[in-house]
Amino acid sequence: MDKIETQDGLMAWAKAVNRVGTYNSLHDMCDLQDVFARSEVKTLKALFIGSGQNQKEALVFSIQKAMGSAALFDFIKSYYNHRAQDIIDADSEAAADRWEAALSRERLLDERERHLSATIENLRTQNEALKKGNDSMKEQIIDYYKRNHNLEMEIETLAAENKRLGAFEAHIKEMLTD
Repeated sequence: MDKIETQDGLMAWAKAVNRVGTYNSLHDMCDLQDVFARSEVKTLKALFIGSGQNQKEALVFSIQKAMGSAALFDFIKSYYNHRAQDIIDADSEAAADRWEAALSRERLLDERERHLSATIENLRTQNEALKKGNDSMKEQIIDYYKRNHNLEMEIETLAAENKRLGAFEAHIKEMLTD
């Protein structure tokens, strides 16, 4: 095996590492370290991330045994970064959906506000027209009251003159009849 490129190759490497020390020599461990070192780190991390839980446990032990704690921590860090990114992506999608729903509600509220503003403006225009009509009617009423007052005064004057004429007529009839 020159380098690790598949999941099966990674698991075969892990099994070989776990056998070293019982059946194989230190030279075999160095060969396994070389295979790991020749493999692309990006590929190894992707294979580690994509492995199942039981496979991960075997890989953790094998990487620790063959490559040391620093390499193991690097792979574990990559795994948890990947998990965190998956959670962030899922939350981002949910947040994007919530954001789109909020924007939709905002657009609906804006449309309602425009409709209400138009209704308010229409009512304001109607109110102004009614105020003008009301003011005109008030002026007409004042004019009617003035005319009514003048007519009442004229009626009183005419009634007084009628009374005087009636008295004068009675006086003339009395003078003519005597």
